[in-house]
Amino acid sequence: MQQLLTGKKRLLDENGVRFCGGWEVASLENVANIKKGQQLNRDTLTSDGAYPVINGGLVPSGYTNEYNTLANTITISEGGNSCGYVGYQTQPFWSGGHCYHLSDLKIDSGFAYQILKFNELSIMRLRVGSGLPNIQRKDLLAFIV
Repeated sequence: MQQLLTGKKRLLDENGVRFCGGWEVASLENVANIKKGQQLNRDTLTSDGAYPVINGGLVPSGYTNEYNTLANTITISEGGNSCGYVGYQTQPFWSGGHCYHLSDLKIDSGFAYQILKFNELSIMRLRVGSGLPNIQRKDLLAFIV
């Protein structure tokens, strides 16, 4: 592990070729598209629908029988007490009005999730407002990874 971290040893790609590049630093907007979900009325949510509704919390807001976002998607809570929380949805889901989701990733989604989760506290520091804190899309787009 120490040799990997110091660059003495390099990882091999899927073709067995040694990695020879360096780390690249980029803003999140250069790595993925960030989209905001669509709000569902609370009275349309169920407790036993097929798909979770992901909003601003740590757990689903409820369930619905429709989805608007595919599985294996990174989410970032947009508003509320848990804004900045980074999640990874392994099944199709409804991305709600207080949820950002990443699409068209230019890097591996698992790697992107780990980088964002590692930087979750820094993302949470992007909060603005006091009554109902939120993270603005423009600040997420500029976030350096």
